[in-house]
Amino acid sequence: MRLFVGTLLVTMLVVAMLIDDSEGYNRGRRRRRNKRSMEDVADEELVEIMQEARSLLEELKDLDDLDDMAAERAPMESRGAGYEDNVVYRRNTEDKTMAGSADEKRRTLLQRAKVAEQAEMYEDMVKCMKELVEMGGKLSTEERNLLSVAYKNVVGSRRSAWRLVTALDQKKAGEGVDESDSARQAVKWMREKVVTDLKKLCGDVLTLIDKFVLPTVENKENEVFYNKMKGDYYRYLAEISEGSEREDMVTKAKESYEKAYAKATTSLTPTNPIRLGLALNWSVFHYEIRKDPKEACRVAKEAFDAAISDIDQLKEDSYKDSTLIMQLIRDNLTLWTSEQDQGKN
Repeated sequence: MRLFVGTLLVTMLVVAMLIDDSEGYNRGRRRRRNKRSMEDVADEELVEIMQEARSLLEELKDLDDLDDMAAERAPMESRGAGYEDNVVYRRNTEDKTMAGSADEKRRTLLQRAKVAEQAEMYEDMVKCMKELVEMGGKLSTEERNLLSVAYKNVVGSRRSAWRLVTALDQKKAGEGVDESDSARQAVKWMREKVVTDLKKLCGDVLTLIDKFVLPTVENKENEVFYNKMKGDYYRYLAEISEGSEREDMVTKAKESYEKAYAKATTSLTPTNPIRLGLALNWSVFHYEIRKDPKEACRVAKEAFDAAISDIDQLKEDSYKDSTLIMQLIRDNLTLWTSEQDQGKN
């Protein structure tokens, strides 16, 4: 492009010189007849040509600037999209609102996480809470709950996606669709992507709990809460794993739930929502992962009966949460008992 424009520029300049020279000759012949008018015409043509030449020179300069920009950008692009994304991310996050002391940064991250929750931007909420936890120190009850909500939502959406694509693959297999079919290949691709995301997210939250949270916990309720979280995320990993990997996830989930349950039954009241939530998830683990409906019913019934007997001591601030979980436990217990009865018949 630059060569073409340069050639055109030289040609126009030569033409301008020829016009200027020819006009000198023509003016001699026509001076008596129309002296002034021909000089004006030639001058005007020459001015127009020179103006176009200047414009082309400016275009050449612009091309040089663009080439310089491309040369500067090329090294960055050669490093791949991930590098460019990181550059943009650092530029966007290094703002004035994140400057200041550690306490100010912590407050900023907390406020951003709360806004992200309200906007249902859970991916951003996870980033904020992950950064906050990695700053170290004890988590407040609010920070603890926000951490739980953030990961629960991003992991929950992918668990739903995993169930959907798994069911879809089973349906196509039942219809006799070969594994080499493009539709089944697409399902396989999506399933692998979801599994990769789940393993990454679950691994992140488990690392945060083990490395930053549990070492600073002094409150017994929080100890139950975080060990329950560990059990939950190992259970999620067990859902999507196979073979020895699944067995390992089941063992770790069981250990975490048992540790939380032992602490909850000795330190928390039967109507405490954290203890009830633990009983709910612990029983689901037995039913769905270990395929032990008898043990699932035992855990659920024991928790429900203990809460009912202590219902008069239920605190007003936790009444709604506790009764909702009790309802879920009773619904599961009713369903599982009915299935066992049908199995016997």
